[in-house]
Amino acid sequence: MDNSFQHLSEMILNLTAIEGRMSSQENDVTMEIEKMSIETPIELWISTSANGKVEIGSIPPLYHVETSFQPSFHSITIHTEKTER
Repeated sequence: MDNSFQHLSEMILNLTAIEGRMSSQENDVTMEIEKMSIETPIELWISTSANGKVEIGSIPPLYHVETSFQPSFHSITIHTEKTER
């Protein structure tokens, strides 16, 4: 996998690593995130290692160039919801 890409699982963890509760003591305000949806375009790098393991890398699109043959752009939508344990 190209070094500029990260594993798709890492990208998903990074996108969803948001503190569920935010507050401002100065303004006496508290906000709690219970649900979140993220939709973003991504470029994918799919490869198979020598032992047959499939690796999926991802990165935000690096550029958009108008050409007669357009590349395939992908998008991912992630829905998360807070649950009590």
